[in-house]
Amino acid sequence: MDRGIERQAKGDLDGAIEDFTKTISLKPQPLILAAAYNNRANALISKHDLAGAISDYGKAIEVLPGDPENYYNRGVLFLNQSDYDQAIADFSKAIELAPGLTLAYNNRANARKAKVTSKEPGRLQ
Repeated sequence: MDRGIERQAKGDLDGAIEDFTKTISLKPQPLILAAAYNNRANALISKHDLAGAISDYGKAIEVLPGDPENYYNRGVLFLNQSDYDQAIADFSKAIELAPGLTLAYNNRANARKAKVTSKEPGRLQ
């Protein structure tokens, strides 16, 4: 996993994804496994594979459901894809797990506002 992080920092996204995938295949302890999914999701975002990133954040959540970071990160992707209900749900869960995560409050408010304004009459959807 460390080599994957190093490769990602150097811009070798394919190498990083390969290393994170190898880490996942070794089925390490839950904390390492969730981090590998999270790191691979971050690399996939850089490659514009948002569906793959959302999937990996979901897998990280399955492995370590008490970690707010994966809910927050997935919420950001849902917000950017205009899936406001799912974004709101993920930001709310992140807030429940980490009440001091102020960015989650801000982005949840942004998702709520975007949801309302996207339904206004005469507005393109």
